[in-house]
Amino acid sequence: MTACLLLVCACGQAPERAPAAEVTPEPLPAEEAAPVAEEPAEAPAAAEPAEPALPPLAFPEELRFPPGDFTHAEILDAIGRTPSRQFKPVGTTSVVFRMRLRSEHTAAFKPRSRQHRAGHLKEVAAYRLARMLALENVPPATVRRVPLGRIRDRMHRRYDDEETWEEIRDWVLVEGSGQLPGAAIYWIPAMANLRLERPEAMREWRPWLTLGEPIPEAKRALARDLSRMLAFDYLIANWDRLSGGNMSGLEDGSRLLVRDHNVAFAAPLPEEVHARVLGRLRFAQRFSRAFIERVRRLDREALERALRGTEGEEEVGEPLLGPAQIAGVLERRRVLLSYVGALIDEHGEEAVLAFE
Repeated sequence: MTACLLLVCACGQAPERAPAAEVTPEPLPAEEAAPVAEEPAEAPAAAEPAEPALPPLAFPEELRFPPGDFTHAEILDAIGRTPSRQFKPVGTTSVVFRMRLRSEHTAAFKPRSRQHRAGHLKEVAAYRLARMLALENVPPATVRRVPLGRIRDRMHRRYDDEETWEEIRDWVLVEGSGQLPGAAIYWIPAMANLRLERPEAMREWRPWLTLGEPIPEAKRALARDLSRMLAFDYLIANWDRLSGGNMSGLEDGSRLLVRDHNVAFAAPLPEEVHARVLGRLRFAQRFSRAFIERVRRLDREALERALRGTEGEEEVGEPLLGPAQIAGVLERRRVLLSYVGALIDEHGEEAVLAFE
């Protein structure tokens, strides 16, 4: 402030005066020179300890698919590499095969089709994002190419007729090399339709995700799964979850298994679809602390790293998601974190991040 005042005085217009004669002071004798005391230098302010830098977000090393018999890495290796031995059509609204393998595991094979040209890519993209976010209850999925002739040769005998085969061949989109690209998705051996999308079921479980409402201890793991599902579906813009048949889980009903993502990642996302998935996100006021922490660390680099998958997986040959789809995920991430942050500001972190 003093410097500013001096500058104003120096620059302000004042009446002209005759310059005073310069007077050169005589120097004092050395022995009479007054000592100048140096002011002690101010101690630098103590720097706040910097928070340790977090390593880049990466796939968890030990992620086990419920109920926990196999890791995701073991399942991915089996469904991506093990030779096939039989194909059985099982789709009701799209082309899907149960692909039996020469291993203890089985896969669903969702090929590229006229109905869902990019459906197989969306399935793999959704899984890789889920794995990056440590969602152990999303079935492993990977890209796989199968020669069309091999499917014909190994077709289940019940469907081994020319009429069925012609219908299948008309639906699928084969590469020039005769290979049929698709998504190999873990076939869950023991699964039940929990029918949690029904109104009476929703009246039961929605209070578990509402602040201030009790959560039965026996339902706590299921409540966490539901909360993570709603947030994940918002991230990937999956509007189809509550349409029926997409709320399956373990046979004892203790865990939810989050699958079927071939209509996710619409870009541009229609306003009415965004309103639908955002409305469902707001069913949840309680969230998993570990999940939200990983969402906070999910930047563009981490997302692109997730979409590349792991070493040894078959090359996709085309991007799983385009630039607009990636931008959509990151924008919905921002909205999700803003929503959770507002709840924390009002109700406190312990109440909102109620699940591990």
